[in-house]
Amino acid sequence: MKCAECTALIKAIDAYIAKVDNDLKDELKSAGYADADATLKRVESLEEKLSEAMDTDTKIIAEELEKAASVEDFRQDTWETYRNASALADDIQEVVADELSSFIPKLASQYLASTDKGLAVSILRQRTTDWITSWSQELGSIMKLTSHDGIQSILSNAMSGGLSVADVTRELMDSGIRTNYSRARSTALTEMLTAHSASSQEAYMQSPAVKDKEWRHSGSRRNKPRPNHVAMDGQVVPKEKPFDLTGADGKSYKPMYPRDTKL
Repeated sequence: MKCAECTALIKAIDAYIAKVDNDLKDELKSAGYADADATLKRVESLEEKLSEAMDTDTKIIAEELEKAASVEDFRQDTWETYRNASALADDIQEVVADELSSFIPKLASQYLASTDKGLAVSILRQRTTDWITSWSQELGSIMKLTSHDGIQSILSNAMSGGLSVADVTRELMDSGIRTNYSRARSTALTEMLTAHSASSQEAYMQSPAVKDKEWRHSGSRRNKPRPNHVAMDGQVVPKEKPFDLTGADGKSYKPMYPRDTKL
């Protein structure tokens, strides 16, 4: 298994997230990703679903805010209750789990076919399905926390600035939804690229032809390659074992593949 950090691919990913015309599809193909066309369609699908979930949550908060006599009343009487009751984490978990569950088997079959054309993935290993469930739950919780922390910041700034309910509602709808789309796009792309890594690992585990996997780094093409990633270049481990990675924080990590969510 190869993990090659390519300047052109990184730039294409950044441009895609920024919604700038780019050649990400071509770069994904060049970097060895299977089915780049389907990947970008999946990114768009997940982006739309994530945006819809976060927008719905933002709109409900704005509607509740408009009922309050003041921003202070809303924060004291309504906000914490809503944060605890919000279904945002569950909604995000559902859409992410659905996308990963339907896309990973297809990708894994393509990666498996690259090692043996006569093979296909008919069912995912329990470890992979468990990961889909646990990671989608964790991601939902993370995105809810991040979103609500942003709204908390808006409320706190409004209190110190003496803004009215109408002012805060307007800011919430404008900045909140704008941020939602940016976050949804970035998250959708990250998750679909992670799906490729998970699918590759699934394929290697189901392939009798694969015994080991290798971490490769082409950081020399970058101006400032991360030393800990350069140090991993050429590391070979049995396919069922994790790699050894020393993080920038000096701690030891055990990723099974690039973009492992434990990183």
